[in-house]
Amino acid sequence: MMVHDTGPSTEEEIIFVMLAQVSGLAVFALLLDQIVNLRTALDGDSQRVKDEKDGVVEFLVSKNMDANLVKESVKFLNFRAWCILY
Repeated sequence: MMVHDTGPSTEEEIIFVMLAQVSGLAVFALLLDQIVNLRTALDGDSQRVKDEKDGVVEFLVSKNMDANLVKESVKFLNFRAWCILY
């Protein structure tokens, strides 16, 4: 038993299918572009948060603060960064 794949048979159907494929490709390309833009924005935010955290830790260390305070501050800043980014 032979299975036949159905496809466009008239010229109008062929043109329609080609336009549908090109339209689908364009939508897919736009979707990928938006994903890249989102990832780029998140990377920028994560770098800003990391720089802020590093600045706070550097300040605490330069002022000879207790090591436990620095450790707890890092824990808090990591939690805060997680809340902001995700």
